[in-house]
Amino acid sequence: MAESRPASVLERAIAQGREGRLDPETVLWVIAAGQVLLLNEGEPPESDFPDAPLIVDGPRGRLLAVFTHPDQFGRFAPERVPVLVPAFELLRRVPEFAGLVVNPGSPIGLEVPAEGLRAFVTRLLSPLQEVEGVSALSDMNDESREAAVADLADYGRSVLAPRFPGAELKVVPLPEDDAVYVYPDVRGGGILIVARDKTALFAASSIQVDDAIAEFRNGRRSVIHPMPQADPS
Repeated sequence: MAESRPASVLERAIAQGREGRLDPETVLWVIAAGQVLLLNEGEPPESDFPDAPLIVDGPRGRLLAVFTHPDQFGRFAPERVPVLVPAFELLRRVPEFAGLVVNPGSPIGLEVPAEGLRAFVTRLLSPLQEVEGVSALSDMNDESREAAVADLADYGRSVLAPRFPGAELKVVPLPEDDAVYVYPDVRGGGILIVARDKTALFAASSIQVDDAIAEFRNGRRSVIHPMPQADPS
């Protein structure tokens, strides 16, 4: 790692784990809570998840490679496109055959074999309503539901407002999906469906709302930066 920058929280967690001060599960939760860099083969589809990330072969099987900083790319960087992604969304998409390697070949690296990663992801994706003290929107009283919807709506507006300046941004609650969708009241605007964990799916205006919600229920999410520009026509 370059001496000219401080270590990130994730890098510090990995170092603590290697020294035995943090258990592996805690380090994985730190990963899941942040963002990581992928090296994709070419530009990813607009507003969608990288479709050809780097996978490397390790002694314990094939591993999806992620990075904490561009200075960790090493020999893997040439002819690949770096993409910053939410780690939570990445982990739910890792192929079943693959484990995870952070900063391959680096002294601040981490390897998780496929079996261990699958077990962690199962815990990570346990239904929200099973978490003590956290209620689904459909189970809340009116006051709590309004506050939760307002929070998700504010997040959705913060994502869409820079792309649709001056447009009215409308909100539709989806209590059964623990989400809302936000859309600009303009031609060609599309919708942004926001989950309670602030992951989101953007659907272009050419996609029917019901189809977008079905994709959201199936677990599809978007990389929301950059968002697509409004259709100027």
